Amino acid sequence: AEETLIGANAMIKEGLLENPKVDAAMMIHVFAGIPAPTGVVFYLAEGPASASSDWFDITIKGKGGHGAMPSMAIDPLIAMSNIHLALQEINSREVNPDKFLVITPCVLNGGTVGNVIPDEAFIQGTIRTFDNEVREMAKKRVVEVAEAIGKAYRCEVDVKLYRGCPSLINDKTVRDICAEAAKEIVGPQAVVDAALIPEAGGGRMGGSEDFAFVSELVPSTMLGLAANLPHADGNSYGQHHPKVMFDEKALPVGSAIYANAAIKWLEKNK
Repeated sequence: AEETLIGANAMIKEGLLENPKVDAAMMIHVFAGIPAPTGVVFYLAEGPASASSDWFDITIKGKGGHGAMPSMAIDPLIAMSNIHLALQEINSREVNPDKFLVITPCVLNGGTVGNVIPDEAFIQGTIRTFDNEVREMAKKRVVEVAEAIGKAYRCEVDVKLYRGCPSLINDKTVRDICAEAAKEIVGPQAVVDAALIPEAGGGRMGGSEDFAFVSELVPSTMLGLAANLPHADGNSYGQHHPKVMFDEKALPVGSAIYANAAIKWLEKNK
């Protein structure tokens, strides 16, 4: 359940890090659609390496009516539109420019026919950042902005925040051991800094990874592994594209890196 950001946390609650007690952890994420052949390994920056993730649902309740008589209705679409625009101002006006934050509404729903004002409208979106203070501020402001704008347009607004996931913290010591172990498998030339591959995150990823829950508890690292497989149309597509293809030849490479990283870590931590 990595895609829904709940799997790792559930595993931890079931004892993933106990019996035996875990001293360090690593993960490998395959990547398609990046300018690197299958088997190339890349490592991320130390510290926060992937963004935290929070989702929001905003339900806006108005009063439906005929499109020819808007004064008889309370239009939730007007409130929805203004909330959508106002959320962008949190990032551009309330956060220091050197801090990474995105607040992205990705779903806007309301209405089913062209001459009827609906009773309700709906927004769903995501919040991503590397900074815990910015994360908490952004969640608070999403609620405040949505509720205040809803009130201004005579609508009732209900905001739900969920799917929280922290930033993945890359431990430099563990990362370096695992990167060296990877070099023994694929060769030094095939282990590169992700800062050199913008398509792979450029050192830090705006995307999120639920392995972050593990990294909060034990020294951890994440490696990326290229797994490009061109589509039948000749193009290579990235993560989450409907035409993405993954080269399964990357799987034994990743398995060997896992095993060798464990060996190298144990040798250095006898």
